[in-house]
Parts: sequence; structure tokens; C-alpha cells
Amino acid sequence: MLDEVLLSQREDAMYGDLPFSSGDGWARVTSMNGPQDNLAGLARATRFRRVADYEDYLKRLALIPKSIEQQQAMLEAGIRSGWVPPRAAMERVPGMLAVFAGADIAASPEWRPFENFPGDIPAADRERLAAAGKRVLSEQVHPAFARLKRFIEEKYLPACSRSLAASALPAGPAYYALQVNRMVNRMTTTTLTPAEIHETGKREVARIRAAMNEVIASTGFKGTFPEFLEFLKIDPRFFFKTPESRLMAYRDIGKRADAELPKLFATLPRLPYGIRAMEAYEGDNSDHYSPGAIDGSRGCTRRYRAITCRSLAPRRSKGYPSSAAPGGTWLMARGGRFTPRAWATRWASTRTPIRASARSRARCCAHAAW
Repeated sequence: MLDEVLLSQREDAMYGDLPFSSGDGWARVTSMNGPQDNLAGLARATRFRRVADYEDYLKRLALIPKSIEQQQAMLEAGIRSGWVPPRAAMERVPGMLAVFAGADIAASPEWRPFENFPGDIPAADRERLAAAGKRVLSEQVHPAFARLKRFIEEKYLPACSRSLAASALPAGPAYYALQVNRMVNRMTTTTLTPAEIHETGKREVARIRAAMNEVIASTGFKGTFPEFLEFLKIDPRFFFKTPESRLMAYRDIGKRADAELPKLFATLPRLPYGIRAMEAYEGDNSDHYSPGAIDGSRGCTRRYRAITCRSLAPRRSKGYPSSAAPGGTWLMARGGRFTPRAWATRWASTRTPIRASARSRARCCAHAAW
């Protein structure tokens, strides 16, 4: 924990007087993060059991314009200082914001709680709450998203970097080295430098490429390596026929993995996980997961791309549900079994349990008959 504090202090020093910090970074809106993700998650995660729950939700919705204004100010500071993400990470964002900024309030994920009221909420309250929801979304929330969408299209995207390298940011290679050190510190026991890790990666790429060439030769394929990769991308046999078949394959893999976990883990979490399709507005985004509630009232969710069934071959999909079980979401659920004090003590005293779990995850993936 002390190492993490020191790394955070080093990162904060890189920003100087800018309104960024290690805990409140400059990449406020990307294809994987931002109000289009966080606020949709708010609607999914909030409990709606009583009238008071809806009234609290309405108060939160009314604060969204201010939150978006503050985040846009951070993005503007990023433009002025050069702390901007790669353009490739931002190109999909305007499309993701469109449903939140459009005229159709009912299409917004934030409207859904008003479509499914609990049965014991009186009809008069339902009508009143739905009218208030429609009003705050049409008059405040959607206009705020429309302003953010225009800003990203007209100002932020043109200012984004053409480079994918973290070392191209204002702090240069020092920022890249710090981020590598942070990941190494959290996930491994190595003392290798970023340059040494990079060299290890290059050797691994060469080793894997040689193994791939052997596999290609064993199939009888006569073309070049790039031609084989293109063959894998376009041949129908390597892809799901429908998004529904992909969902069922993911769920099947997840359930088969569940049966193997007791062989490798002495303690299993009570918090379950589910596998669902991503929201349509996210487009062909990367698969990701949503954490569950620490009190066990809401399970974890692994979300996959449902827009296209050709984005992932069945044979390549087998490792993807592992990020739910026994991956990051699973470990978070297991951590939720500890009291906050025990959890903090566990982190402060040693990271061995986390590293052991990571190794066990790899063993589990190899052991399961997938």
C-alpha cells in the first residue's frame, strides 16, 4: 500500500498545477469510460423499491448537467496542456453519446427505471414520478449530453493525439514507466524495469510467432502468414451465426468453468455473476464487466458485444468469460466476504493472496476441459 501511495505522489507531481491527479485523471471520457457508461450504470445499479428511491434518483438526474460541465472543464484543461488520449480511443464516443443526447427520451438507459415500477407503488405516484423523470431528462440531462457531444466532435477529437504511445504524453517516458511500475507493483513480484519487460515481450512474440507458423503448416494452408490471418477473419466457419448463439456459448463456458473452481479454490464467493449483452448504444465496443454490490444485493455482470456476431470466433471466445470467473469480478466478489478492516489489512500486509489467485486463474483455465 505504501508503494501505491508513493507512485500516486509521483504521478500527481507530473501534473503540477493542472486539475488532474492519480485518483481523478485527465482521461475523463473515452469509449470505455465516461458519463455514457457511469450514468447508465447508475440506472442499472440503483434499487427501485419505494417511492423514495425514485425521488432520490430524480435528484441525482438533476445533478448530471453539473457533473458533465465539470468533466468537460477537465477535458478542456487536457486540450490546453496536451493531456489527451489517442484519437483511436475517442472516435466511437460521439456515437455512444447520441442516445443520451437525442430527442427520444424513452431510448435513454436512464429512462428505464420509469418503465418498470414495482407493483406496490400506487398508480398516482407512478404517473407523477414518470412525468418528473421525462421532464428532467428532456429539459436538463439530454441537453447537457448534447453539449458534451458537440464539444467532443468539434473540439476534443481534433485535439486528440495521433500517437498510441503513453510516452507521447507531456510527461514523456517517465509517465509510461510510472504506469508500468504501478501495474507491476499491483500484479506481480518482478523487479524488472519497463525496458526489460518490453524485451521479454518481444522474445515472447517471437516464440509465439514460431509456434503459430508450426500450427499453420500443420493445417496444410499454403499462403503467407498475413493471408492466414485474413483467412481467419473472413471464413464463415470461424464465427457465430447469430448474436444469440454467441451469448449461449459464453454462458455455457461460464457454467463449465464454475464446476472446476472448487478444485482450485478453498473459498468460493457467494456473490454470483451473469453474462449479458452490452447496451446497443455501445456499438462494437470491447467486452467488459460490471462489478456487483459489496453487500451482495446485485451480482457481477460480464457484458459482451451483441451488435456483431462476427467480431469473435467461437474457438477464441473460450477465455473471455474467465474475466468474470475466476477473474477480476470473481476476485472482487471473494474480497467482499471480508470486512472493510480485514480487507484493508490484507492489502497493507501482503499481496500474496492476490498473486496466488492470479496463478490459480491460469491453472483453472488450463485445467478446465474447454
